Amino acid sequence: MVASFLDSTPNIGLLGTDAIMLQVNKLSQPGTYDLSEVTNSAFVNLPDGTQIGALTGSIVITQLSSNKAKGTFSGSFYDLTDLMQTPNYTVTEGSFEASF
Repeated sequence: MVASFLDSTPNIGLLGTDAIMLQVNKLSQPGTYDLSEVTNSAFVNLPDGTQIGALTGSIVITQLSSNKAKGTFSGSFYDLTDLMQTPNYTVTEGSFEASF
């Protein structure tokens, strides 16, 4: 999995390549971050090839250091090909752990 931590922004995963892609801008400490804010994002590649993106929900960062991030995510997601962004998917108990 591709992971970087630049300018206080962890980027975990690569859309289309990894199972998940998460981004939280201006992250300085562990905490809960709202996925409905335009600067935060979460995407998931489903086993059937469908790519979904978060409309609402949260990313909870439980550990953060200069070389590691760990936490969970959940929310309402939509198929990225759906221009109406209908929230047809619910993600619960998503988790991640990445080294930079």
